[in-house]
Amino acid sequence: MARASATAAPAYGELVRQYLALRDEHPGVLLLFRVGAFYEVLFEDAELVARELGLKLGERPSGGAAPPVPQCGFAHHALDTFLPRLLGRGYRVAVCEEGEEEGAGPRRRAVVRTLTPGTVTDPRLLREDRPTYLAAIAAGEGRLGLAWTDVAAGEFRAGEFDTEEAAAELERLDPAELLVPRDRPAPEALTARRTVTPVGASDGAADLVHHAFPEAPLADLPLAASAAGLVLRYLDETQPGDLPPLERPQVAGPGDGLRLDAATQRHLELVETARARERGGSLLATIDRTVTAMGRRMLRGWLLRPLTDLGKIRVRQRIVAELVAAEGLRTALAAHLAALPDLERLAGRAAAGKATPEDLRALAAAARELPALARATGAAETPFLRALGKGRPGLAAFAARAGDVLPETEGEGAVRPEASPALAAATARLQGARDWQARYLAGLRRRRGLDRVKLERTSTQGLFLEVPANTPVPGDWVRRGGLQKVERYSTAELEEHAVALAEAEATLAAETQALLAALRAAAAAVAGEVRDLARYLAAADACLSLALIAVERGWVRPVVDDGPDLAIAGGRHPVLETDAGFRPNDAHLSARGEREQLVVLTGPNMAG
Repeated sequence: MARASATAAPAYGELVRQYLALRDEHPGVLLLFRVGAFYEVLFEDAELVARELGLKLGERPSGGAAPPVPQCGFAHHALDTFLPRLLGRGYRVAVCEEGEEEGAGPRRRAVVRTLTPGTVTDPRLLREDRPTYLAAIAAGEGRLGLAWTDVAAGEFRAGEFDTEEAAAELERLDPAELLVPRDRPAPEALTARRTVTPVGASDGAADLVHHAFPEAPLADLPLAASAAGLVLRYLDETQPGDLPPLERPQVAGPGDGLRLDAATQRHLELVETARARERGGSLLATIDRTVTAMGRRMLRGWLLRPLTDLGKIRVRQRIVAELVAAEGLRTALAAHLAALPDLERLAGRAAAGKATPEDLRALAAAARELPALARATGAAETPFLRALGKGRPGLAAFAARAGDVLPETEGEGAVRPEASPALAAATARLQGARDWQARYLAGLRRRRGLDRVKLERTSTQGLFLEVPANTPVPGDWVRRGGLQKVERYSTAELEEHAVALAEAEATLAAETQALLAALRAAAAAVAGEVRDLARYLAAADACLSLALIAVERGWVRPVVDDGPDLAIAGGRHPVLETDAGFRPNDAHLSARGEREQLVVLTGPNMAG
C-alpha cells in the first residue's frame, strides 16, 4: 500500500487530515492517535500494528469523499500493555493526545511524547534486570567511535575501538537502539540483528559534547566525541526541551576489563542462552541470588566484563569471604537491601525533575533505612561493608523535609494538610465547603417533595441539584437541563457556594503543587548522592549474591595470582553441576616459556 500523506488528503475529513499531518511531522514513527477512549493507528501503519500486536484490523470512515481507511486501535488504559511490545520490537512510537474542545468539529491533537527503544525512562517500560542502552557509532579510518548511555540511570560513556573490540563491546551492551549516521555507515557485522536507527550526518556532533560537557575527557578522541554527540543530538530531537540529565561522559576502552569477543560471550552463555536468547539456563540465572534490581544489573555487568586488576579481585574476594563466613551479616544485609527501591533509576527520575510523589516517598524511606544498615554492617571487617551505611547529609536532610510534606501512605493524599500554613487554610476552607453542602442538602430534603434531591457535579456543568423528572421544585430554582428520568437545577445559594468551592480547590491545588515542586527540586539536588549510594548498594547486593551461592553450593575461595599456572581440583561448572549426573574434574594448565602459551578455545560442539 502506498503511504498516504497530508499533502494529498483533500478527500479526507478533518480527523484523518490531522492524523496525516502529525505523521508527516514525525517521520519514521508509529503515531498512536487519541480518539476519545482509544488510541488509533490508520492506513498501512494500522496493518503493521495489527500484525505485531495481534489486534483486529478494521476500517474507519474517511470523513470525506475517500473510501474508508484501514484502522487498528486499543483502549487508552491498555497503553502500558501494548507500548512495551512495540518498543521491544524496535519501533519508535509517538503518543498523540487530544486537546480541549474548541467549538464544533474534531478536537485538535498534539504529540506529547516520542518513545524509542533506547530512550524510555518510565519504569513500567523498562526491564529491571538489565540496563537499557542507547548507543551510537561513528566510523573512521580503521577505528570506530562508540558511545552509549543508560538514560534511566544517567550513565554516559564513550571510547574508540577497532572493529573486533567494538563488536565485543556491542555484544556486552546489547543496546536497545543503535544510532548510525548516514555519512559514516558502520560495518554490517556490527549492525546485524540490532535495532538500528539511521540519523543525520555526524558533522558538528562532537561540538555538542564539548559545549554540553566542556570538561569531558574526549578532546583527544574525536570519533568517541562524535558518537557521544550523536547520542545528545538524538535525545534532543526525541525529547525536545526535556533532555534527560546525563553524567559527564567517561572514557571507556578495551583495557578496563577482560575483553571477551562477541562470539565468546555468546558461546559461554554468560547472560542468555545462545539459541533461544533466554536468561534461564545462562550462568547469570544460575548464580543470581540478588535481592534488588540494581544488584541484578550490577552482577550482569560483572559477568560480561570480568576484573583483570589483581588488587580489585582480591578486594572483592575479601568482601565475599566475610559474607560467606558471617551468616548473621548475610541475613541482615539481605533484609535491609530488599527494603530499598531501585535507587539507581529513581535517582535518574529525580535528576530529571520527574519524581512522582511515590518516588519522593520511596527516596525518603530509603534514607531512613540507612542508619539501620549502618548498624548491621558497622562491625564488618572489610572497609567496603563498613562504609555502606555511612552518613549522607544531603539525603538525610531531604528525608527530614519529605517527612514534613508527605503523608506516610499514598492513600492519605499527596501532601500533609499541615505541610504549610497556606495549605492548612485551604484545606480548612475546602472542608468548610463540604460541610456546607451536607447541611444545604439535608435542609432541602426536609422540604416536602424534595426527599429525593441529590447534589451532583460534572466537569462541564459544575454543581447542580438533581431530582426525578416531574418533581415540583421551588420557583427560584433555575433549570440547567436534564436527562430522560431526571431534571437538573441551580440556585443562587448554590452558585455562590460553587465560586467559593472553586477558589478553595484552586488554592489547595496550587499550594500542593508548589510543595511537591520544591520537594522535587530538593530530590534533584541530592540525585548525585543517591547515584553514588546506588552503586555501593548494587555492588554489595552482587557480592551478597556470590556469597549466598557459594554457601549454597559449597564453593571455595580460589587463590588468584599473576603466575603462569592454572590448577583446579574437583572443578564443577556452575550451570552443569545442577545436573545430578555431573562429575567434578581436575585441570592443570601451564603457560611457561615463549612458545607454550595458554589459549582458551570455546565454540559449538566443543563440550568434550
